[in-house]
Amino acid sequence: MAINGHKGSSWLYWHIYCNNCINDYVAASPKKGFSGKCPDCRATFRLIASDPSDLPEEYHPFFVSSVRRVYIENNNEDRDKLEHKVKHLKERLAAKIDNEKILTERCDSFATTIASHQKGEREAKYKAMDFVLKNDFLEVVMDACRRELRESRKMVEEPKSRTRYWGNM
Repeated sequence: MAINGHKGSSWLYWHIYCNNCINDYVAASPKKGFSGKCPDCRATFRLIASDPSDLPEEYHPFFVSSVRRVYIENNNEDRDKLEHKVKHLKERLAAKIDNEKILTERCDSFATTIASHQKGEREAKYKAMDFVLKNDFLEVVMDACRRELRESRKMVEEPKSRTRYWGNM
């Protein structure tokens, strides 16, 4: 079968090319007739000649070309199915790209929100620490005031108790 008017061939690596084109490609390679590089994957392949007809007839049974003939049926129904599948896959790919954009935007939004909350938490933590320090300071002041109050009461009650004691004599 022909591909765009050319007979199809396949490399050992299953890349498909026109017979004449691949023979010209191999013939133009620097190491004519011994090896070549696949135009797609650049893998090196070995060959004695690009076509067994270049060899004497007695060597034909021993020649195994790395180029294989490929037959592709030109079935419009299969082609239509493949084109439909390609269209469907392109739509899925476009939807996937759109979803990735939406998810990236949401992720960025969440990251901004998280950063804002973290800042708020830090500020709340600093305020809480400030309140704790102020509370500790006030506790110390209140303890000092209580001691002073007790001492003041003792001083006030002490003269009263002396007067009672001396008054009974």
